[in-house]
Amino acid sequence: MQLVPGISSAQTMPGAPADRAASESETAIRLAQKSAQAHCGFGVLMEKHGEPEEAIAKDLQTLQLDPAYVDAHIDLGTLLLGRAELTEDREYVERAFALNPKLP
Repeated sequence: MQLVPGISSAQTMPGAPADRAASESETAIRLAQKSAQAHCGFGVLMEKHGEPEEAIAKDLQTLQLDPAYVDAHIDLGTLLLGRAELTEDREYVERAFALNPKLP
């Protein structure tokens, strides 16, 4: 997976060091500041490394850049569900399904 063309994503490599993955994600964001995909990818990385608040912040930034970014709605809904914020969680999940009715 590439967050930005020409930049590999260490976050998808099994056993990749977290600092390397974070560094590559930060580079992707620096090179493509308006890339919703780069911000969302960094949010996924933060979630995988036990930083849910940072992941939520990245998902919110993703949605500011692209309100129709389905994966960010799903990720944000899942993260909020983990915090037991069910009303807000449901809103993001419903938006994701409205944007992509083919979701399972």
